[in-house]
Amino acid sequence: MAKEYSRNVIQVANIPLDQKISLIDDMEGSLEWMDWGSTGTDFIIELSTARAYRGYKSLHIVTKATTPVPGDVVSTGRVGDTGQVSVIKMEAKVMAMNATSNINYVEVRFDAGHKGKGYSSGIRCGGTTDTIYYLDKNNQWINTGVTIPFSVTNAWMKYQLYIDTEKGEYIKVIIMGIEADLSGIKMYEWPSLGNILNIQFKTETLNNAPAEVYIDDLIALEI
Repeated sequence: MAKEYSRNVIQVANIPLDQKISLIDDMEGSLEWMDWGSTGTDFIIELSTARAYRGYKSLHIVTKATTPVPGDVVSTGRVGDTGQVSVIKMEAKVMAMNATSNINYVEVRFDAGHKGKGYSSGIRCGGTTDTIYYLDKNNQWINTGVTIPFSVTNAWMKYQLYIDTEKGEYIKVIIMGIEADLSGIKMYEWPSLGNILNIQFKTETLNNAPAEVYIDDLIALEI
């Protein structure tokens, strides 16, 4: 039997040698996340030592504190690059604070350019429904019918999303070990700007209190 080789990369994950890293952030260095359309001006996008899945820091996002209302969002993203491998896996650890009372949803969007085409994929989980949604080919959010214990707040959840940019399709999403099979479902397509990779995290308030989320150990792999 052939021996399999892997490598540890800044303590985020064990990565087989034949898998290319498109983007990795253990949140231990400097802040590389930008505002991507947040509400108001006093929202928070920072690296914080208050919570960490591993190490000492995580990405901390909070909707605006001044006169918070339902529908306020904080949205942050950063850019990587992709090669020509079609299957991409994204993984991150997410902690939603006071999810059932303050958070309408936590959203992860994943945009990838491949061979002249661009594709947007995304997953959402709600603080009140415990249901996984995905972003469809018409840029609309669709209920998968798969539920997770999202209402278990203030705990780390592992988000995993698999897409195929060669086919322009989803493969699957796994959250907290619970899988939603999305194989064959088309992603939203747009003109590509090259072999780019955008990752975005977003949360929305449910009531008149700020929504707060921590993110750690992000990695995107070509597999």
